[in-house]
Amino acid sequence: MVAPLVAAWIAWGWLSFVPAPPSAYFDGSAPGDGSVRVIAHQGGDGLLPGNTLPALARAHDLGADVLEFDVRATADGELVAFHDATVDRTSDGTGSVATMSFAAIQALDAAHHWPGGTRRPPHRGAGIRVPAVRDVLAAFPSSTRFNLELKVDAEAPAVALCRLLREGAAAGRALVASMHDRPMAAFRAACPEGATSATASEVRRFLVLTRLGLRGLFRARALALQVPRRAGGIQVLDADFVADAHALGLHVDVWTVNTREELREMLALGVDGVITDRPALALAVRASMR
Repeated sequence: MVAPLVAAWIAWGWLSFVPAPPSAYFDGSAPGDGSVRVIAHQGGDGLLPGNTLPALARAHDLGADVLEFDVRATADGELVAFHDATVDRTSDGTGSVATMSFAAIQALDAAHHWPGGTRRPPHRGAGIRVPAVRDVLAAFPSSTRFNLELKVDAEAPAVALCRLLREGAAAGRALVASMHDRPMAAFRAACPEGATSATASEVRRFLVLTRLGLRGLFRARALALQVPRRAGGIQVLDADFVADAHALGLHVDVWTVNTREELREMLALGVDGVITDRPALALAVRASMR
């Protein structure tokens, strides 16, 4: 029973495969060529409140190669840079992003609880707001590269993101990620020129095939695998994972790497990008290893 299911799963990957076009996002770098991207997670949530314009601007000024942030949709269809499904953990409000208007989201203090566990949050009341994605794209030079993660399992926000990237002339310098197949399929259909990373199911298929010695059977319309070191007690990222990905022409980005020791280990492993809350540290480690 298991074998037919695995065969069907592999066949689905082949039948649904459409090659991904080259992308300017990678700036001419090839998988495994040693040019490691420092990707500022949420703009560097270890430096300033994540997914806010001050954090993203700080990471840009530090010299991070890529600005990463999360994407959700408000009740009135505006795409905003926000991580959680609810606003409770980080802001002075309560409720679901999906049920709130953009005006209501904008009225929140996005730094109210940053960083978590702090008795007197240093940026509370400083006027830091939840930004619209369109404003983030417009706030940086035309050479800036973005890594955007669609957090919602729905098609409409994915199509809307494609439109915003095109309007901001950013479709060619953005990598779009999602754990979910449905929004990723919608984005790839709407923005065939856009670069994407593999979804969770595509990564699982990669792991199964490579560990069975069937690397050549892997197909996914992705240019990158963005993965943690471990997930659910399973070792995901190791030297074999990196080698197999590079053999297939796939970039490997690892998240979220925040200590000097881990950064040095990941760079030595040959990854192509490190997603980090501490971009200044990652830039320093990269420079020291070069």
